[in-house]
Amino acid sequence: AANSVTSGRISVGPRLRYLIAMDGNSSWSVTASAHGEYDLSSENQTNTALPDFDGLLSARLALGIDGTFSNGWSVSLAGDVGGIGSSGFTSFTGSGRLSIPFH
Repeated sequence: AANSVTSGRISVGPRLRYLIAMDGNSSWSVTASAHGEYDLSSENQTNTALPDFDGLLSARLALGIDGTFSNGWSVSLAGDVGGIGSSGFTSFTGSGRLSIPFH
């Protein structure tokens, strides 16, 4: 039988960035954000292990740091906590990125 699951999220809130200039062409910036989120989902199957997020309100807090160096390299680290204030779920995510230009 065919199964159909639809999900989405509306997220609204500010993202603040503070720039720290270093010697030469290097710089660091720190970011912080706080978002209110509305999750929605629908499915047409009767037996599922997926949680029901339909109409779920929650908050998400995030922090990050970005660095750019005079040689063109850049690094980025970020993390967030979502589902704050909801009884449905709590999520933790993180990411890291290193960029090295070939020139």
